[in-house]
Amino acid sequence: MLKKNKTLTKKNKHLLQSNHTKNELLAIVAHDLRTPMYTLKTLHEELIETFSKGYLQKLQNQLTGGLSITSNTYHFVNNLLHWALAQNDQFFYTLESIHLKSIIDQVTYNFDAATRFKNLTLINTIPKEIFVKADLNTLKIIFHNLIDNGIKYSHTMGTIDIAALINKTSNTCELTIKDHGVGMDQETIQTILNSDKVVKGTQNKKNSTGLGLQLCKKLLVKNNAQLTIESKKNQGTIIKIHLPIYTN
Repeated sequence: MLKKNKTLTKKNKHLLQSNHTKNELLAIVAHDLRTPMYTLKTLHEELIETFSKGYLQKLQNQLTGGLSITSNTYHFVNNLLHWALAQNDQFFYTLESIHLKSIIDQVTYNFDAATRFKNLTLINTIPKEIFVKADLNTLKIIFHNLIDNGIKYSHTMGTIDIAALINKTSNTCELTIKDHGVGMDQETIQTILNSDKVVKGTQNKKNSTGLGLQLCKKLLVKNNAQLTIESKKNQGTIIKIHLPIYTN
């Protein structure tokens, strides 16, 4: 009976923690969706006025800004969907041979407009001979989130360096994504790495839920991979992913 009570207590505690996390996430989601939606509403009102006055250059700038907002919001909703699927173990994983450089090239191509908007340079120096063992779809989600963070928190006209090397001792590949942006303190790093808490970050007074990093952590575990973070405030961030290499 005592053992049964302890089990029930443990389950109730877990349920309360789970509900608290979901409530916290819902509050963050409501806030982070409300802000871009209000911005788009205001922007559309300005677009109508700009168009009526025939200011074509201003109109183009406003449309570019609107595209950036909608792209970020779409990415956020995608993360929310993927996070929900991961929470309920509804992802299907197929570990296979993946050419690392090609996947990174595919993901970075999708950020072409974002990097041009901030005058950023993405440098991919991953050796062509590296193949890793992972699930293709979830690996793309992971890379997309980490590179997106690098762009989001980089200073204008900065660089993001993506590199990889093989550790023959551990039979793993160490992928690094390095930016030279705003960075983060050690307390934030430890919270990201050691808890399931959704961390909010700021840049130019724009809030970020941190949902993407928690999603990455869950998906990396399923890919038998590990995440490490090195960062200092105002000195940039180095994200390292340790992936199993593919061997015949």
